[in-house]
Amino acid sequence: MTTPQPRNPLFYDQPTVLSRVDHADLKVVARSDFTFARNSPSVPLAISEFAVASAHYPIAFVHGDEPGSLPMPVAVLALSSESNRFVDEAGNWRAGSYIPAYVRRYPFAFATDEQGTNLILCADMASDRLSTTEACRCSAMAEPSGGDIRMLTFCTSYQRDHEATRRFVEVLRNEFAERAATQHPQR
Repeated sequence: MTTPQPRNPLFYDQPTVLSRVDHADLKVVARSDFTFARNSPSVPLAISEFAVASAHYPIAFVHGDEPGSLPMPVAVLALSSESNRFVDEAGNWRAGSYIPAYVRRYPFAFATDEQGTNLILCADMASDRLSTTEACRCSAMAEPSGGDIRMLTFCTSYQRDHEATRRFVEVLRNEFAERAATQHPQR
């Protein structure tokens, strides 16, 4: 029997741990194209986004693929799979619509180390938002600029919000389980 390989996070084709040495020439290319999200009917939401996101999208709680996973909140972007009604053919997000933080942080993300205690910055090396050759107004990983520091701060904030959302969902799950046990005791 083979062990199933873990799936990459949504949008990430080649998630890679970043290093100042190995990725010293990597540049962040400023793009406002959201083509990478065009086929996603939902995206994760953090609890801190509920108020603004709910004005634009239905919010649903869905289970992940792993057994015993918590149902996590998502913004529903379409009712059919492989589509997103908020990204047009040119890759533009619908004007005036809130863009969830999960989308805005792409191509960056955090992973945890093997002990699960330290965060490690990763990037999707398949993303057209990263380059080692493209002439652009951006900086190399070896010498982070103000924009890079803002992105790192944003990713850190997103990770903190994601953890707060996970704790919120755990509290909800425990509260519902406790209420169900008291309303329908086992006979």
